[in-house]
Amino acid sequence: MPAADVGPSVLVRLHHRRVVTLAANCPKLSEIILNTCSKITDAAVVALAANCPKLWRLDLGGCHDNITDAAVIALAAKCPQLSDLRLDACFNITDAAVVALAAKCPKLLMLDLSFC
Repeated sequence: MPAADVGPSVLVRLHHRRVVTLAANCPKLSEIILNTCSKITDAAVVALAANCPKLWRLDLGGCHDNITDAAVIALAAKCPQLSDLRLDACFNITDAAVVALAAKCPKLLMLDLSFC
C-alpha cells in the first residue's frame, strides 16, 4: 500500500488508534494525508515513524495542539526518506523539531510550518 489519502468526511472521525493500526499493518506506506484530523496525536505519528520507514510525505496540517516536537523528532529519527512534511497550524512545534529534521532528513524539500 504505497499511499493513503483519507477524505475530509473520514478525517473528522479518524482516531489516532486507527492510524496506529494502519502503521502497524502497512510497513510499505510511503505517504499519508491526515490534515485537519483533530484526533491525531503524537502516538499515531510515532507509530508511523516506527513502522513506516519508507514514508516520504506526511501532511498533518491543522492538527493544532495534538502534535508536538516528540512526534517530529521521531519522524526525523526513523524516516530518512521524508521529503514533504506539512505541519501548518500545529501549534506545539518548536525549533527543536526543526533542528532534528535538518540534521536527519537530508531529502526534505518541503516543510510547511505556517501558523505554528
